Amino acid sequence: MPFKVRTTLYSLALALGFFQNIITIFTAVSDGFAPYMHIFAGIGAGWALLTWVWTSVLLSYNNRPFSSHGLVRSSTHFASFVILTIGWFGLTIMLGTQFPLQCDFKRDSDGLAPVVWCPLGGTSFGISILLCIFCFGAATVVYLAALRTSAAILFIQDSTESRPSISDVSLMHNAFNTFFNPDCIAICILSQFLCIKGDTVQSCRL
Repeated sequence: MPFKVRTTLYSLALALGFFQNIITIFTAVSDGFAPYMHIFAGIGAGWALLTWVWTSVLLSYNNRPFSSHGLVRSSTHFASFVILTIGWFGLTIMLGTQFPLQCDFKRDSDGLAPVVWCPLGGTSFGISILLCIFCFGAATVVYLAALRTSAAILFIQDSTESRPSISDVSLMHNAFNTFFNPDCIAICILSQFLCIKGDTVQSCRL
């Protein structure tokens, strides 16, 4: 279940990042009433590009349990989505301060404000919120999965330490068979009375 949830969140972040990349480019090059919208939208376009490209890389290394590559580590995925979450949180604030200005329908905009400027600003702002949520969710899922894995490893180690190892069990099994071998017992008892020092008797010593 955690793998499916993680894959879903990765895929959503990738798809929305790609869509946001396109929306913020159009938002950056369009005019409007907001003085800093083109700057914040340009930053958002670059961050969206980084988001969907890097998420696609992480997604390709999402299910490789037998790989030793650095990109399969939980710490890499966790740190990546924490950084992406922080970035989208900041961009949400930036875009949130500008897009309401794009929706001033009382000012003359040749009809572009309700058709172009406001929809682009509102869409970029809304997707930023979703990307922040999905990236935060992905980081949380990765963190919880790492905790469960660590707990399972510690449990296995504790269980292994509390039991005899395979080599110990094998040695105990051989010692049991040797000690309770009827032929060996008879020869050893006889050797105690006759003081026989033969090879057979020597081999009966533990």
